Amino acid sequence: MSTSEFYLAAAESTNPNDTWWFLGFLPIFLLVAFWIAALISIISSGYTLAAKVLFIVATFTLPFLGPLIWFLFVRGKEDKNRRV
Repeated sequence: MSTSEFYLAAAESTNPNDTWWFLGFLPIFLLVAFWIAALISIISSGYTLAAKVLFIVATFTLPFLGPLIWFLFVRGKEDKNRRV
């Protein structure tokens, strides 16, 4: 069997779905990364412990909307004038 015949046989035996399986998991990976980024951002924010717990519970309860609400509407709104 020559090299070109070997490559042709290998190409014919490969299922095209085997090479694209990861695209099915890509949204899940992105959601998990988005969720982890929100958790890190919540923990490092300047909110009180009670508020942080509330926001973390919201991200657990609403896996996509919780982090989205955090990043769009809540993050950066804590009292910046408060003296520590």
